[in-house]
Order: sequence, then structure tokens, then C-alpha cells
Amino acid sequence: MASRFLAHVALLVGVLAAAGAAAATPLASASETRPGPTPLKAGQAVTDCVNCPEMVVVPAGEFDMGATAQEHRQQGVPDIFANREKPVHRVTIGRSFAMSRNEITRAQYAVFVAETHRPIAEDCIGYDREKDNWGRRSGSWQKPGFEQKDDEPVVCISWVDATEYAAWLAKKTGKRYRLPTEAEWE
Repeated sequence: MASRFLAHVALLVGVLAAAGAAAATPLASASETRPGPTPLKAGQAVTDCVNCPEMVVVPAGEFDMGATAQEHRQQGVPDIFANREKPVHRVTIGRSFAMSRNEITRAQYAVFVAETHRPIAEDCIGYDREKDNWGRRSGSWQKPGFEQKDDEPVVCISWVDATEYAAWLAKKTGKRYRLPTEAEWE
């Protein structure tokens, strides 16, 4: 079952990102800076609370976003997804930001649910590789239809769930948390 469905907003990988100058806290807006004598540097890790994800500072820079047909063939990317990565184009990230080092875990998400009394959905949207389509299926982040441990990535959550998780972290820490842009994700 695990291989049949990939959850919508599947893993919350890097669910948290925030724009800021190199000397800014990675969880602050572009105009906020972290107090203290030492600016945060690329690759530096920070955590804002006990149950918060570890964030890593990503430097500003440029890269080519997208993939060629040859890369898709080599990696076995289905055409339905390959066509979304065209054309290859240059992207500039003008300011450093921080992003979760790892996927948000079931345990981290469970703290959010417990503290906010968030209702648990009875179904989720997932991709069925065998049928090559997206669809609604029964399951929740607690019972996605396959075995999971608390230190594994949370699955079977929606974009709204992910956004509200980020808003909860922002309220809890007083820092700015948000979902990354497509370019930041890359």
C-alpha cells in the first residue's frame, strides 16, 4: 500500500522557510534580524523551540530549475510529471532563508494536533502509481494505510494542514514560518 499512494502535500519536506538577509534570523521576515553579535551563516542550523524542526540556513544564489527529457528518461519520471518541469530556466534566490533540515515527523505534527485540537481528516488525496492518477482515499496522517513510526515523515495531510502547522509554529515562537516557494523547494 505504501508504494501505491503518495500523499497530497506528501511529506512537508522543508515546510518551513523564511526570507531574510544573511545576517537575519532564518525564521524572520526580510526586515527582521536576529539579535546578537553573530550573524547566521549558510549551513548553520537553528531550532526555535523544543518541538520545532531544525532549520538550516540556505544562501542566496542561482540555479537551473527544471529537467531535460534525457534526465526524465534516466530517472523514469512519468510523462504526467515530466511535462511540469519544462522549460529549464534560470532562477535567482535573492536572499538567504532557512528551511527544515528534515521532513516534519509524525511526532512533531502530533504535538501541533494536540496543542491546537485540530480535527483529523478521515481521508486524503494520494497518487496511485498503478492507476497513474490522483484520487481521494480513506486514511489520515495517523493511519495512512501503511505502517509508520513517529520519527518518519508525516503523510496524508493537506496544503491547509501544512499552512496551519507553519502558522502554529510562528505563533508559538514569535518567528515567521511559512511554506517554501517552488524555487526555494528546488
